[in-house]
Amino acid sequence: MAPLWLLRRKSRLSRPLSSHALITLPSGRRTLDEAVRFIKQSVAAHPSHSRSWVALGVAQARMGDDAAAIESLQKAVAINPNDGYSHKNLGALLSKTGNGAESMKHLRLATRLLPSD
Repeated sequence: MAPLWLLRRKSRLSRPLSSHALITLPSGRRTLDEAVRFIKQSVAAHPSHSRSWVALGVAQARMGDDAAAIESLQKAVAINPNDGYSHKNLGALLSKTGNGAESMKHLRLATRLLPSD
C-alpha cells in the first residue's frame, strides 16, 4: 500500500506540491522511488512551480543522485531566485559535492533571504 501522504496527493495533481509535502518526504528506498515518480508528475503538471523542483531535488539527493538533484535545484533557483530554501538546499548539496565557491554564493544568499532560519 502507498504511504498516506502519497495517497492524499495523488488525487490533487491539479495543484502544485505544498511546502508540507517537501517536509514529509519518506526515507525508505521504496517509498523514495514512489516519491520521485510522484514529484516528477507534479513537476510535469506545474513546471513553473519552484517548490516542486525543490521537492524533486531533495528526494533525488536522498536517493544519492546528486547530479540530478543539483539540476532540479538549479531549476528551482532559476524559476524563483528569491526563494531562500532553494538556495539553501542547492548550497548544501554543492558543498557536499565539493563545489565550495558556488556553494558559498547560494548559502550567503539563503542567509540573506532567510535571516531567521
